[in-house]
Amino acid sequence: MSGSSSSASRSWREAEVRLIRRRSAELDGGRQHELLRARASEAVRQHWRFPRSDEVLKLSAAIAALCLKKSLEPNASLGPGANALGVPQADFDRLLERDESLRRVLHAALAYNALSLVRDHECKKKTWTLLQLNGMLILHHGLSLRWGGFVEARASDLTDLLGGEQP
Repeated sequence: MSGSSSSASRSWREAEVRLIRRRSAELDGGRQHELLRARASEAVRQHWRFPRSDEVLKLSAAIAALCLKKSLEPNASLGPGANALGVPQADFDRLLERDESLRRVLHAALAYNALSLVRDHECKKKTWTLLQLNGMLILHHGLSLRWGGFVEARASDLTDLLGGEQP
């Protein structure tokens, strides 16, 4: 086994230690979630090195912060929470035509499976483009694994999240 062990082997080792200490080997859902989050965070910190990875991580952290803030609101309208940013589709398309830098960051994010792009998402009588965080980043940031919840944003917010100025 490599130096970086899988979540399953970590769970197995923890269960083994619990048995040695004459405790139940069963790991409750909360502990399993903690182990998965720790493994995802380790993978993101240590192994996510690809072109524009710093910008992709900055964008994904900003999206995650917005999702977490919305999900923790009293009487949150998104049920179990959000893991995506939604931009009106026409605005998103116009922004991509004008902003080469953002286009390159999104290309890297999509190519390395940090984000998924969901077009033609109909909601609230509008058509949206969703930028959904994927697997490792959802776990890393502690967001809901349930798809569909998104935070509404303007196209210019994407540029702002990366710290740039809209052209």
